[in-house]
Amino acid sequence: MFMRGIRIKDKRPKGREVIDLRDILRVLDAELSKVTQWKIRFVDYTAVDIAASDSTNSAHSKIGQFRVEHCNWSNQELKDFAEGIHQTFDAEIEGYKKTSKGKRVHIRIIAFDTSWWDVFSTDEKVLRTIEAGFKTTQWIESADE
Repeated sequence: MFMRGIRIKDKRPKGREVIDLRDILRVLDAELSKVTQWKIRFVDYTAVDIAASDSTNSAHSKIGQFRVEHCNWSNQELKDFAEGIHQTFDAEIEGYKKTSKGKRVHIRIIAFDTSWWDVFSTDEKVLRTIEAGFKTTQWIESADE
């Protein structure tokens, strides 16, 4: 089965140069109820390094580079994780839904070297929601499920 996709290349104000996973999840919020599990293939990202930061003064917070891989998370676990990310470099994340034939990929989110995000889905409504939620998008070729 093939999935169509939307490439997002938006820039965001307020000190963040590009959009991140939290922005995509916020736009997709109403659609996330269809996802029963997220499979994190990998995420390379920066975040506040709690162990290296000065807990008495947030101005002295240190940003560290991290990687998570091979995790299975709920919607809430993924949202909580995304809120703590400073910037994602590369990622591949798949959201699964239950069908009569078992679990199937419903949404695939891919980050490319902080340059853009691709969101693939078998559901046209998911793609239309992404297209409406960001200013700079383009439809892209299919990807294998």
